[in-house]
Amino acid sequence: MHSMEIDPAAVWARVYAHTDAVPDKRPLSRDLADWIRAEQQATITYYHIARLVGNDGAALRHMAQTCAGHSRKLLTLHYFLTGQKLPSVLPETVPVAELPALLAERYRAENTAAEAYQSAAADHPKQQPLFEELAEESRLNARRLLQLAQRYI
Repeated sequence: MHSMEIDPAAVWARVYAHTDAVPDKRPLSRDLADWIRAEQQATITYYHIARLVGNDGAALRHMAQTCAGHSRKLLTLHYFLTGQKLPSVLPETVPVAELPALLAERYRAENTAAEAYQSAAADHPKQQPLFEELAEESRLNARRLLQLAQRYI
């Protein structure tokens, strides 16, 4: 963290430290913005990996399309909750690691995303069906990555 940046959660923790009040959780809109960027990066990464794997490219292109769909759903939810459109900014980087490392990184990221979406489903009951769907699709992507890795590692 840059020395001039302030962590709002740390500030509120100090504010509430001497009271019985419980601070609100991190706003869902901030999580959505992070998840949208992660899904957009996943989309680009899967298209990149698809070019590396030959015959398995179709499965990875399907995973890329799934992640692009996740991004669109999250963008829409963000708009519904805030009334603000997030600027459409695609990630600037394509990963340069070798195939086994890319598969491992994406496997970890899909499992992390599944956990985050499942937690969001519990924390935000109004959006529970959406978050449970995203969690299940992320788990499915992780299983597909594990199967692919068995052939390429």
